[in-house]
Order: sequence, then structure tokens, then C-alpha cells
Amino acid sequence: MAVVIDSDSVPEEDRLEYWSTELARTFINPVQLRFGAGVAFRRKLLAHSLNQVKVFRLTGAASVMARTPATISAFDGDYLSLMIQLRGHCSQAQGGRSAQLGAGDATSHDSSEPFVVRSPAPFEVLIFAFPKVLLRPHVEEVCSQTAVRISSDAGAGSVALPFLRRVGDALQDSAIAEDDVNIGESVVHLIKALYVRPPAARGGRRQPQRHSGDIMRRIRSSIEERLGDPGLTPKTIAELNYVSTSYLHRLFAKHEGMSLGAWVRATRLRRCRRDLMDPSLADRRIIDIASDWGFPTASHFSRAFRNEFGCSPRELRRGLRHPTVDDDGA
Repeated sequence: MAVVIDSDSVPEEDRLEYWSTELARTFINPVQLRFGAGVAFRRKLLAHSLNQVKVFRLTGAASVMARTPATISAFDGDYLSLMIQLRGHCSQAQGGRSAQLGAGDATSHDSSEPFVVRSPAPFEVLIFAFPKVLLRPHVEEVCSQTAVRISSDAGAGSVALPFLRRVGDALQDSAIAEDDVNIGESVVHLIKALYVRPPAARGGRRQPQRHSGDIMRRIRSSIEERLGDPGLTPKTIAELNYVSTSYLHRLFAKHEGMSLGAWVRATRLRRCRRDLMDPSLADRRIIDIASDWGFPTASHFSRAFRNEFGCSPRELRRGLRHPTVDDDGA
């Protein structure tokens, strides 16, 4: 659902406090705002979500917006934001770089480092913000190029920026759905393409593309190393392996024929069954073995184990200690 914050909806003396309070609800990193003498506080924000991508349409009066060490310490969301100038012009500075933007141009900033955006006249911008982890393994390469002007008239900008503007318009017009995972992923890939040059362009040898089976083997290995963590989540697994959560789920459906959650649960249960059958672990409590493999409660573990193997953990152990013998005593 779209979020609208409009400073004109409250009396002028309450606008700054209203804006700061309401802005926190949009999950955008806090900034300092300064307005020139005689310039009234006027700002309006329309916010949407596309999975992990936040899309903001911001209009306002002439101002200076700064992300300072103090605001970074207060809340470091570690986001990359791409800003497209729709109306007016501005300058942006970060990391010793600076960009002068006119209508149609774009630049980016890294929320974990100080930056300044100066808008000398009323403006309108479109901002796409998302966690920097989605840029892996190119985080450093992209963040070293913030506050650099990107033109919509040449190069990758001529393809990416018009598309991104259409995404912003479609969200505003409700032509595409909020939390559209596919559009959100496309946005991230396009923004990455603005900054990441292919290996051939860098003068290096093009690396062969990895097959999804190779990626899947790496992901399975990373999960198995962390099976004992009850807080292991799809988001954590995706970040560890530099893929999106939606791609992660598609991989498991393709290679395992089951959901990621079902695969993790089944793998944990097999590890528990192995340990329960190990004579050297016969003195270990069942709940301790379950806890070793990410099951925090005995009742949950017992139900899952019975559903998987047709008997309870206690019945499995009892059967091992007192095996049934046939009539001839074998």
C-alpha cells in the first residue's frame, strides 16, 4: 500500500516535526534538512515497495539535504539509493565526488557514508532504495561510483533510466502491484548494470557462467554448515550466497522438488536420526540432539520426526536397544 506524507496537511509550524515522524515509517535513512531564509517548509513523499526495493517520489522546495555522521550513527540502514531528477536540478556530493543533475539525469548515494544533496529551486525526484547486500558481489565497485552523473542520453542509462521512470509512473497509477518480486529484481539488476562493467570491458577474461547446479551445491553446503542455527532463514541463506530469495526458492523447486523450508527440515531430521542411532551418543538426551540440529522444542521435534519416519524419537531408540528377534532366535 502506498504511503503519502504531505507537509501541507499540517500547519506550517508543525511541518518539520510531522515530516520527521512520518518519514521514519517509510524506512528511509534519516537526514538533516536546511531551508534558505524565507523558504517555507514544503515537501511531499509518495512511497511504494517492490519486494526489498523502496520507491519514493519526492517533491519539495529549495533545500539542502545532508546525511551526516550523526544521522548515520542514529540509524545505519546500509542502503544504496539511485535518484532520478524529474524536475528542477541539484548537485550531490559523496566520497570526494560530485554530480550536477538536470532533468532526466541520475546519480546514487550510499547511506552508510556522508553525502549532501543541494536543490537550489523546487524539484521532483524519483528514488529507488534497497539493501546494498543485493549488489553482491559488486558492492564495493558500485559504491565507489556514487555521486557520479548518469545521463539518460547515452550508454546503459539510455536503457535503464527510462524503464525506471516507467516503473515509478506505473506504481503511482497502480498499473503494477506493490511487492511485485519480479519487477523489484529487475530494478536491482538494471541499477547494477549502470555501474558494473562486463569482464570484457574491464580488459579481463570473461569468466564462464556457473550452472545453476553448481550454485545449488554451494547453497546446500552453506546451509548444512548452519543447520544447528534455529534462526536460519531464507533471507540469511540468500545473503550468504549472493542470490535473491525468490531465485533461492526457484532453485530448490527445480533441483530438489520441494520448498527450501521442507528441504532444511528433512535434512535436520536425517541428522537427528543419524545421531539417535549412533551408539556413542546413546547417553545424550533426545532434546539435546534435537537442539544440536535446530529444533528448539521437544514437542515440535517429536511431531516432525514422527511425520517423517513413522515413529517417535523415543520409539526409535527403544527399538535399537531392544530389537525384535524372530522365532529361531536370530
